[in-house]
Amino acid sequence: MRYAGFWKRLWAYSIDVVILQMTMFIVFYLLPSPAESTQPESSLEQLLLQLSDPVAKQQLATDMLSQLFDPVTLLIMLGIPALYNILFVASPWQATLGKKRYKMKVVTTYGEPVGIIRAMIRHAACALSTLTGLLGFVMAAFHPEKAALHDLIAGTRVIYDDGGSHEVLQ
Repeated sequence: MRYAGFWKRLWAYSIDVVILQMTMFIVFYLLPSPAESTQPESSLEQLLLQLSDPVAKQQLATDMLSQLFDPVTLLIMLGIPALYNILFVASPWQATLGKKRYKMKVVTTYGEPVGIIRAMIRHAACALSTLTGLLGFVMAAFHPEKAALHDLIAGTRVIYDDGGSHEVLQ
């Protein structure tokens, strides 16, 4: 197996982030926010007036925070990336669109395709890679098999896709 290096993985991840951000923008653009149902449409001038008034500015910040922690918003913000990563990694492609672009795929440590449960564990473990101040991701630059923290937890590796069969290492 030829392990994919840190920089290629970073570029692939960047593509995935752009795709996810565009998807989230479209979803949030199409769905009415809870604030829209209770407040009239505001113009830029009204927004600037709100920002100049300390009380109005505080209310605006409170409204924005409550919108951010709205259960539907949280479900969308966590669910879309989870579905994207889990379903693509567990698919026959074995890769997100970013990884596919750089001819990489996610496999088990034995070189086998990743199932849905392992893909879910890998995605959940990405939170730990993030909570370490991103050091969990940087580990891939120094690990002999280019494994990040979430790869070690899930028993996965990111390799270059040579288009061959899935050989199991002995």
